[in-house]
Amino acid sequence: VTLTGTDFVVGATTVNVSGSGVTVNTVVVGSATSLTANFVLDAAAAVGARTVTVTTVAGTSGGQTFTINPPAPTLTSIAPNQGARGATVAVTLTGTDFVVGATTVSVSGSGVTVNTVVVGSGTSLTANFVLDPAAVTGPHVVTVTTAGGTSVPQGFTITLPPPTLAGVSPNQGIRGETVGVTLTGTNFVAGATTVTVGGVGVT
Repeated sequence: VTLTGTDFVVGATTVNVSGSGVTVNTVVVGSATSLTANFVLDAAAAVGARTVTVTTVAGTSGGQTFTINPPAPTLTSIAPNQGARGATVAVTLTGTDFVVGATTVSVSGSGVTVNTVVVGSGTSLTANFVLDPAAVTGPHVVTVTTAGGTSVPQGFTITLPPPTLAGVSPNQGIRGETVGVTLTGTNFVAGATTVTVGGVGVT
C-alpha cells in the first residue's frame, strides 16, 4: 500500500493497523509526503474496516480506513445441475469462502429467479432456482458473489419438462386398419416428439 500525508521521517516512521491479524512490514519512506508498506493479512483476520495511523517521534497521525474483505469465493459444484422449465429446483452449491448473510447467487440469462439463499457454512449453501415456463433451455452460468469478489462459474442446464398424455381419440381401432388418432396433453415439442404404443403389431 501507498500512504500519503505530511512529515513522514525516513528511517523513523512506523505504520499501525488496528485490530489483530494484520502485520505491517517493509515500510519505505520515499519522501516526507509518501511511504509504502506491506500489509500482511492473516487468513483468519476479521473482515471489516480497520484504522491505519502513522507514527514518528513527533507523534501519531489521525486515522485512515483500510478495509479487509473476505477472499473471493470459489464454486466447485452444483447439485442437481439441471432442472426443467416451470419447476422450482432446490440446489446445493459447494465451494469455499461463502459468507453467511452476505452471499448472492446469480444465474445467467433470463427466466431464472434465485431465492431462499441459505449459507450453511463457508463451503456450502442452498438456494431455490425458480425456472420460468418460458426460460431458455440449455446451459446457463452460475456464480457466487461476496464482498471478496465473484467465483469462477459453473454450469446449470435448463431442460424441457417431460410431456404428459391426457387423452387418445379415438382410443380403439380394428386390426388391419390405419387409425388417425389425436393425442392431447402438455409439453409436446414440434419436430422432437415421438409416440410409442406398447406390444407388437402397431406402427
